[in-house]
Amino acid sequence: MKKIIIITIAVIIMALGTYIWAEGEDTQKEPDRETQIKNFIQKLKEGGWNEREGASNQLIRMGATEAIPELIELLQHKEKDVRELSANTLGGLGAKDAIPELKKLLKDKESAVRGAATVALGFLGAKEMNPDLKKMLKETDPKMRASAAQALGKLGAKDTVPDIKKLLKDVDALVRLRAAEALGLLGAKDAISDIMKLLKEKDVPGLPVRQFAAIALGKLGAKDAVADIKKLLTDENPDMRGAAAESLGRIGAKAAIPDLIKLLEDDKKAVRGRAAIALSRFGAKDAKDAISTLTDLLKDDDQTARWSAAAALGKLGAKDAIPDLINLVKTDKYWDVRVMGAISLVELGEKDKVDAQTIANLKYFLKLERIEWPDEDFGARARNALKELGEEEQPPDENK
Repeated sequence: MKKIIIITIAVIIMALGTYIWAEGEDTQKEPDRETQIKNFIQKLKEGGWNEREGASNQLIRMGATEAIPELIELLQHKEKDVRELSANTLGGLGAKDAIPELKKLLKDKESAVRGAATVALGFLGAKEMNPDLKKMLKETDPKMRASAAQALGKLGAKDTVPDIKKLLKDVDALVRLRAAEALGLLGAKDAISDIMKLLKEKDVPGLPVRQFAAIALGKLGAKDAVADIKKLLTDENPDMRGAAAESLGRIGAKAAIPDLIKLLEDDKKAVRGRAAIALSRFGAKDAKDAISTLTDLLKDDDQTARWSAAAALGKLGAKDAIPDLINLVKTDKYWDVRVMGAISLVELGEKDKVDAQTIANLKYFLKLERIEWPDEDFGARARNALKELGEEEQPPDENK
């Protein structure tokens, strides 16, 4: 079953705590890159939906900008799924060269393809499309209204806030979801009370309106919503618990810290990870009681939880966690977890504990910034770490 339209569907869905993790061994031991890209393109053209979607996600994870010319050609493919996912992939790869062809897809006969092209144009910063996208907010097709709202949010089109606010009352759940998301990105504080109403909606399978509303309220710093969001920390839906944790961290709701610490032991891995990142937003003084549990989380069975705990401990200045972070960098089987541990070690004054292989992986990791990592200041932290280590970042790809 297809998921809701969102650029690079499973890659950039940060609001729901779903991330593409760079699993595997060190970068130098990966199979031939050219062969990998060729295989993923083949799957994109010939596989079933799930296989095609996975190939799209992997191309973005790899930062496969060398595939852009062929992906642009695939925008004219006879199969609509190929056109849709090619548009998604090009948006995720930051392929500005694809903008002219993506504009042509806005006239595609398939709404899913038109929607994917619309969202891709938003991610590619095609601000010249703002007037057209604003008109799309009134389309009869709900997928197009949703896609237009999502794109305008990414484009920072603040003049469309009044129009997008109206969509919070749309009959279609996907439209309401995207409207809330866009308003959060646009800093529309005058929409807070209306977005809060979405927290009381009943869940619709595949359309997590409440979760997107909670994240939007977090981005808007909606202190008036803290009480309602705090109740959701015990919701039966783990994704809702995670979204509530992230929201409260963004708002800086200190009263929620004890509850967030409890979530570090939640039975769902994504919740543990998001609680860790939420706690890291409070600062060392306020979140000091979380340090011990976060340190224990470095030994968690889940990769996401370990990454998040490592990220949080560095931000919180947790020097007591240094021995455990050193062990993580030496022994964790996932190189992205080792890299996050290394960044935190550098921040804690232990740069001599970072080996050459981890530095190489850190440089590679930075090339994946087109992915929205759960800790959004990762890029700045990674660059600062490289600077402290006396290393230079690899130059960005031209198409990024």
